[in-house]
Amino acid sequence: MKIFTMKTLAVMLLLSATTVLKGQSPNYFTFDDNTWVGYVFIDTLNVNNSWQIGTPSKAGLFSESLSLPHAIMTDTLMPYPPNDTSSFTILYVRQIPPWGANMLFLLDFYFVIDSDSLSDFGTVEVSPDNGITWINIMTDDTSWGFEWLAPKPALTGETQEWSHFSVNLNTLPYTYDSTYYYKFRFTFFSDGIETSKPGWMIDNVYFEDIYEGIDDYHSQNIASLFPNPASNTITIENPGKDAEISVLDLSGRELVKRHASSTSEKFDITGLVNGFYLVRITRDASTQTLKFLKK
Repeated sequence: MKIFTMKTLAVMLLLSATTVLKGQSPNYFTFDDNTWVGYVFIDTLNVNNSWQIGTPSKAGLFSESLSLPHAIMTDTLMPYPPNDTSSFTILYVRQIPPWGANMLFLLDFYFVIDSDSLSDFGTVEVSPDNGITWINIMTDDTSWGFEWLAPKPALTGETQEWSHFSVNLNTLPYTYDSTYYYKFRFTFFSDGIETSKPGWMIDNVYFEDIYEGIDDYHSQNIASLFPNPASNTITIENPGKDAEISVLDLSGRELVKRHASSTSEKFDITGLVNGFYLVRITRDASTQTLKFLKK
């Protein structure tokens, strides 16, 4: 079992610190390689922080990550401790869009949770100003006008399967300078009652920016994909006239490519192995990326 301890994380992050803001960061974190180094920070100031990156070794849903072998979770082996507040942060560096051109800023991940539903829970926050201000996505979503692209989840209690967290944060403020980035903070809170429950596990964290010009914003709709997950076929709705559609694996290798000939394009995916894939849709000067799970 491979676990990245807090000491290991601190060393790896120190070695990579000089690379952080030199360009757009990775937009997909499976925790299965070192692409997260320099962008995922476990709070080492809290010596009792229970978050670890490694291979899950608990019972039930907590025995295996979504994309093998690693995930980030509240301890890979032991139950989460009582009287604890544990956090990790993801730094996401964005490309600077044309003025007023942002259509969608997506935070998307999958999770399982098993906790005392009375007072043990998770939160997800975002900071647009390097940690000076934190916006709670779960409680401030209405006031900020965030759009839930999957049903708003409850980050407490017990999930019966991997659950989907997907929200559009395009109403967040931003500035045009060399430090154009957001910080996302994931925190798990527990009270003083020992429950011996596994806690919270997160995998396949995904960020997506869709930038189009002002005219495109008003005249074009965003393409959609269904069903998701899928076993046999996927359908791309509204890809755009003469759009180029590519199905890729997570390494960026192109598996299928075609030009859209209708407002609805179907792809046979029975030959793909189970796992996550990307669909890249290119039309005119804009590109949109969708993600789906083959199972």
